[in-house]
Amino acid sequence: MIQYLLIIVLTVGLFVNATAAPTAPLPLRTLIAQSEYCIFGHVVATYPLSTAQLPYTGVASIVVVERLKGAIPEDTITLPFYRGIDNPTIEKYHDATLVIAFITKVNGSYQTYGGASGAKTLLSEDIRYYKLKIAELQAIQAIANPDTQFYQTIEWLVQCAEHPSTHQDAIRELTPKNSFIASYVQAHHLNTRTLLTLDQKKRLKKYVLGSKEPETINYDLLHLIYQGNEDEFDKFFVAKQQIIR
Repeated sequence: MIQYLLIIVLTVGLFVNATAAPTAPLPLRTLIAQSEYCIFGHVVATYPLSTAQLPYTGVASIVVVERLKGAIPEDTITLPFYRGIDNPTIEKYHDATLVIAFITKVNGSYQTYGGASGAKTLLSEDIRYYKLKIAELQAIQAIANPDTQFYQTIEWLVQCAEHPSTHQDAIRELTPKNSFIASYVQAHHLNTRTLLTLDQKKRLKKYVLGSKEPETINYDLLHLIYQGNEDEFDKFFVAKQQIIR
């Protein structure tokens, strides 16, 4: 009985440890920078795994259609995942779907990098956009001048914010609290309100002005784009106060 309980505790401990990180979504910028490999693939099928292979409960067989980062030599790979487990932080794969998968190698085996963020099941038109942005960011990250690299990354994020498939991901990064932005601003003694160009602010302001309710307003984004658009935003907030009253 004691041995049985120890097995249960060990199993649960392995599962919790495996699913504990990341607790928050990893942004596309980080996935591209930190993963060893990235592929565009076709999930041929998924299969259950035996309890002897815990903590994973399933495996996906994926045909490598295109190598987007790194040179995975195999034309078909397998990635373990948590089949049948409903958790927004862990990766999932589905039969007969197209994916962008960010991958690392652990003890000689491929694994999804970044949990749910690293396994993106997408429509074909979104696949094309992801492929474009992944290639663009890798080219930006190869730029030797750190200032040029930073500002081109900011423009890349603004472009991603303008596209439906990458909007939420990019908007979460366009904040003065983002360590990528905050560390550069601090090192160069910059004012975050003047970090973006007037054109970038113009392209992003609709994501604040389009907020239907006060509680949905993205104040982090507002901080970056308010300067230069003061009159428009002041009128917007006056109208919101009138609605509240």
